Amino acid sequence: MNFSPQAHYYSYPRVVRALNQGTIGAGIILRYNEQWLVPDSPNFSCHQHPYLRLPLSIYKLRDNPEIPDQLDLESLQEFSVGYMRSLGKDVNPLVDQPNFLPNNNMQTLFKMLKSGRIDTVFADIAIAQSWSRQLDISLQPLLELGALESFLCFSNRQYGADNARLLSNTFYNTLRALNTQGVIDDFLLNNDLSYYRGLYLPANTQTTDSTQ
Repeated sequence: MNFSPQAHYYSYPRVVRALNQGTIGAGIILRYNEQWLVPDSPNFSCHQHPYLRLPLSIYKLRDNPEIPDQLDLESLQEFSVGYMRSLGKDVNPLVDQPNFLPNNNMQTLFKMLKSGRIDTVFADIAIAQSWSRQLDISLQPLLELGALESFLCFSNRQYGADNARLLSNTFYNTLRALNTQGVIDDFLLNNDLSYYRGLYLPANTQTTDSTQ
């Protein structure tokens, strides 16, 4: 089995349109704290459990003494917050504030953070860890603002509703089987991701000794 982890992006609106139109067979839909699109549509099928659930937080550079190590929503208003533009959909009034600055590219946001052009970034833990390594920066989470849930969904228009439902359930059951066989643990260990094991599988695919 030859696959490797990659940084993901908040591109779910495009994926939803493509699934609805039947132009793609499968795609990942992201949901922020139950405020984004719920994966329940006549045009595509998703398994009912997210296979990825990542904390969404506000991050600063760890060596920035001008920003406290912990913030609340009121004190956050004193600092600029960069966020991925599609995060603005259905997350108002959180990002509908003058100190929240949208961008189309997560890499650009973290480069702006590194250069001091923005004070903080709103991102999930996987994105934050990925860009902190690539840009050689150390990040401090200041305020957790929910979680990002990820669902693999299959187009009913392309596969038919019954087949799409079967495919989504098969994907979930395959994750459970890979987990039971130790393949998931080997993959995480080989890619130095074991600490995040609990983020990669739905809770009921994990064994009782799983890292949460």
